[in-house]
Amino acid sequence: GRYFGSDTSVCLLSALGEGEVTVYATCRYDSNLKGEIRVRVIVPLTAFSLPSTLRLGVDGQTTLTPTLNPNNATYGALTDFAWESDNPEVATVEDGVVTAHTTGTARITATSYNGLTSTCTVTVIVMADRVVISPVGDEASVGAGDIDLSETDYVLKAVAYDAEGESDGVVQEFEWSLSASGIASGRCLSDDTSVYTLTANSAGTVTVYATAADGSGVRGEIQVRVIVPIRYFSLPTTARVEVEGKTTLTPSFGPSDATYGELTDFAWESDNP
Repeated sequence: GRYFGSDTSVCLLSALGEGEVTVYATCRYDSNLKGEIRVRVIVPLTAFSLPSTLRLGVDGQTTLTPTLNPNNATYGALTDFAWESDNPEVATVEDGVVTAHTTGTARITATSYNGLTSTCTVTVIVMADRVVISPVGDEASVGAGDIDLSETDYVLKAVAYDAEGESDGVVQEFEWSLSASGIASGRCLSDDTSVYTLTANSAGTVTVYATAADGSGVRGEIQVRVIVPIRYFSLPTTARVEVEGKTTLTPSFGPSDATYGELTDFAWESDNP
């Protein structure tokens, strides 16, 4: 600190580093007379931001953590901000902790000690409790989720349900993944992420997962088998069997590595049993 001019009743302090310092003023004519004051040197907050959007399930809680500039600002704790919700029926906030009450939207605003503000739009939704994946269209009639290697598209649809088994009001947005990308690849062909299109790459079995994109982490799965289809097959044109005798008719088929080439994979019928 230093004086300006000859008036020693005024002392100008200059901050050198963050911390606390005690300043003393002692009477020039009586050293036993002195006063003191505690001064805190702070790192000021020049800017801060909250996440612009947030999804939260009914009755859920989360903490909004401001991003500070500089990150070592003195007043950067959650309790150093004033918090407010413009729709407390939907969501309330206390010291940065947001509690969701019912579906809807609420804007959460934080105000710093020096008047800076930032806002997060909180959308309260019904969280998924279960996700079910099933084939759609012509695929719905295919047994055991088989994909013919000759097919170009195999379409799956995911539906999210709440704890009561209802899908109304539950966000139908998903993130998809595969257990084996070499067997099949997939993609969403539109903004509707509930629909997923698979393309077969090689024979084998792959598990397809759809995870609800609401933050619940709930996912469904379906197992899909990529098959090598039979292109042709034939039986011997004639066969002789003795009375009470037995013989086995073995189909000749191609390609030889066709998935369903076992005798039990064919439906058999006699026109004269």
